[in-house]
Amino acid sequence: HLYRTQKIREGMKLSEITRCLCEKLDIDANILPCSDNHIETRIITEEGEDIHFQEFWVKLKGEVNIKDVYIKQIEIAEVPDKLLESLEQSDLVIIGPSNPITSIGPIIKIKEINNWMKRNKEKCIAISPIIGKKAISGPAAQLMKAKGHEVTALGVSEIYKDLISTFIIDQKDSAEIGKITQTTGIETLAENIVFKSEIDATELSKIILKH
Repeated sequence: HLYRTQKIREGMKLSEITRCLCEKLDIDANILPCSDNHIETRIITEEGEDIHFQEFWVKLKGEVNIKDVYIKQIEIAEVPDKLLESLEQSDLVIIGPSNPITSIGPIIKIKEINNWMKRNKEKCIAISPIIGKKAISGPAAQLMKAKGHEVTALGVSEIYKDLISTFIIDQKDSAEIGKITQTTGIETLAENIVFKSEIDATELSKIILKH
């Protein structure tokens, strides 16, 4: 964080900083930020206070009643050319089981990315971060509820319905497949999405790549 902040103050773009960090850490993966513009996830508390997401989650440990969530300056965010190139060259786009409001939300709300996914939804797939009525980890359930979404796999599918063609939920939610497909039109698979070993992760990867 300190290195990134320093380099941004020196005028470097976030995508350039990310590339430098990958080189320093010998990371071969092509990691690209969704935008070089400064955007922030903000929380509106029940008391009307407007706070940064990190203050909510780190300082206050998420122990705050949420009224709303918004992404500051999302309307001016532009996508780096290399990210658009990577999307165009991709065979498959996978949305991991991360928070759909504050982790995935800022990415898919950027106009260029949102439009691209709508045009190419047949190669976009998502994994649910919700099992039953609970988040696998983090404050996803709390944040979904604040935005008016049902805290279920169905609720997640409704967030992504215009952007993906396939949705993977946990085996424990297999009874929801029909409801999700009927409501959103998304093909839905029930698999083991909680990894207790590397074998579990490998098995889900194989299913995704074969689909």
